[in-house]
Amino acid sequence: MRRTRSRRARSSGAWQCWWRRLARPRPVARGGEPSAHCTPRYSPGSVRHVPTDGSIHRSVHTSGGVAVEGIPFGRYRLIDLLGRGGMGEVWRAFDTDACRIVAIKVLPAGLADDPAFVQRFRREARTAASLNDPHIIPIHQFGEIDGKLYVDMRFVDGHDLLVEIQQGPIDPVRAAGVIEHTATALDTAHRAGLVHRDVKPSNILLDRSDFCYLIDFGIARSTTDTALTMTGATLGTWAYMAPERFSTGELDARCDVYALACVLFECLTGSQPYPGNTFERVAAGHLFDPVPEPSARAPKLAGFDSVIARGMAKRPGDRFQTASELATAARTAMGHGAITFRDVPVDQSPHADETMSAEMFARAPTHHRTPPPQPVASPPPVEALPSPGTRRARVVRSVAVLAVVVLTVAAFVVTRATFDNVSTEPSIPTPTTTTAAAPTTRSSVGPFTGNYRVNLAIPTDLSDVRRDGATAVPSEAWDIRSSCAQNGCIAVAVRRSSGIASEVMTFDKIGDEWIAVNRTTSACSGRLSDLFQVFVLRPGSDRDMSGNLLLLSSNGCSDKYAVSFHRVSDVVTDDMADPRRLPTRVPSPALGLWGRYHMTRAYAHGGETTGDYSVTTYCRRDGTQCVSYFFDTGSIISLVFADGRWTDNEEYEGSCSLGGQSHIVTTSQTPLPQPPQNPIERLVGSGHETTSGSACTGGDYRITLERTGD
Repeated sequence: MRRTRSRRARSSGAWQCWWRRLARPRPVARGGEPSAHCTPRYSPGSVRHVPTDGSIHRSVHTSGGVAVEGIPFGRYRLIDLLGRGGMGEVWRAFDTDACRIVAIKVLPAGLADDPAFVQRFRREARTAASLNDPHIIPIHQFGEIDGKLYVDMRFVDGHDLLVEIQQGPIDPVRAAGVIEHTATALDTAHRAGLVHRDVKPSNILLDRSDFCYLIDFGIARSTTDTALTMTGATLGTWAYMAPERFSTGELDARCDVYALACVLFECLTGSQPYPGNTFERVAAGHLFDPVPEPSARAPKLAGFDSVIARGMAKRPGDRFQTASELATAARTAMGHGAITFRDVPVDQSPHADETMSAEMFARAPTHHRTPPPQPVASPPPVEALPSPGTRRARVVRSVAVLAVVVLTVAAFVVTRATFDNVSTEPSIPTPTTTTAAAPTTRSSVGPFTGNYRVNLAIPTDLSDVRRDGATAVPSEAWDIRSSCAQNGCIAVAVRRSSGIASEVMTFDKIGDEWIAVNRTTSACSGRLSDLFQVFVLRPGSDRDMSGNLLLLSSNGCSDKYAVSFHRVSDVVTDDMADPRRLPTRVPSPALGLWGRYHMTRAYAHGGETTGDYSVTTYCRRDGTQCVSYFFDTGSIISLVFADGRWTDNEEYEGSCSLGGQSHIVTTSQTPLPQPPQNPIERLVGSGHETTSGSACTGGDYRITLERTGD
């Protein structure tokens, strides 16, 4: 049995990725029945608008004998409206291609007419889809149907955290669990160089078993929030915004840590840390008020006082530096009295060197955002102001808050129709102009730093044979910032144009090569599969780089692009993550699987297949997931390593040597040998192959890999 060769196009951007199913020997035996398929009952030309007048135009779709009723929307049937807001609707829907229930976010039709919005929507959706963590809702698909942008996500049967909080304070043990789950998701995003920017209870989902998911990485922020609104602007987000975002505009992962600490406070007490019915009141609280203590609401929460004090510290450097540190402290606080963290000042008021004082903020420039002003002669620090009860304090405080309101509202007018999670922080214009200044820049700090033009050759297979019908790929623009420090030589790369790989990639210098590995999902032979994106670059002259971009699917698809990075300038924008803050790369024991190997599959029915392969393994920098691809001329097998074992999960159509076509499903597991080896000399695993639709069949098998050379 041989897998047929087919060509598939992927169009999640301004490019096409040509997939080729490569030949692979399979055993043959009699037996097997055709499998049931979920066949779409609509044609591409029959897509209609989702009704907006309250009427329901329903159709019936049959899947496996079960009737599914819903509003036709492309390949989907919209079943139940889960929510509606300023940025569209969220539906429980049925995907007629994948035969599953999903959640669909449908944006208002008018947004698809804005080319800039559409470009940013696709960029943000690609970035969010690249994140891989059990506590982040996976994105299956995104695009446009009948003039409406949409995002197809996993459906979670549950509710958001805000629903729980509205019923009263949450048990501390349960609250700590929520924070722990959310922190895991945030750490995953931060390791990828992403800042969420909108951590709040309504963006944390809980399923029926209290498993939490962090959602909405800026894909469609609502422009109406009934909890706290002013002139149509969303103010619910400001309730969790770090002080530096109001003042200097500084943004990094510690802003998310601050927001998560605010969520913890709200879980424990049932109220926001700085409640208020006006924007001025909320902003003033974050900027100038002392950090609230949970014990003031309930003495039994005294153990959390220091946790909240550090998590919501006014100065970013005084906070927990990762979300997991906050989660660990919350766990520790349960069952203890007050916890004291060293080097955390009791007075959490802002200091002149890191956060603007009230007087300085009132004098802040109003034309555009600039770096924070240097301290003027003897500026009165906030803690030296008269008490809030005096008239002078009220005047200074009001002036500062008014500046916040004017600048923030002006900025919102410019940016409210755009996304806000991985893009450059919007510049702050004057109230009378909408002209934003160019972003501030930072000089090169490492050997792989600057603005780069990336040229990609026409895609080939792994043997460098050009794909039939493949065309040239447009060049891309990347900003890259690198450093060589105690955590290694690391480069954070952010794509500023449409392109093929994920928008954010993190490179590590390993030997003479710069390698970046990212995992996302993509369709391969009609099945959503793991897709590993691998850059392997070598330095050239004047900090240029060249090498390859590999796209390796867990379902056997692959592409190869020769790439060259040409440095255009040596400055990068301020929204780049600092590579010195990233954790050290964690080598995976799976990296021991490399070289030449002889593979044998011995089937329980007596059949056997063999093959000789060249094996290369690439791993994510945290060491949690790897792809080992086995390649020879005309054949590729991709094994995914995670949790101490390699797995092979493939589904495809193939020809049966006894006649007809077979639907083939293969699953296998091969554990890591103990103790770990490098190189790995021998691997033994087991699997099962199921075929249907022809006279061929598979069965249980034993897989053996024996190393034959480098």
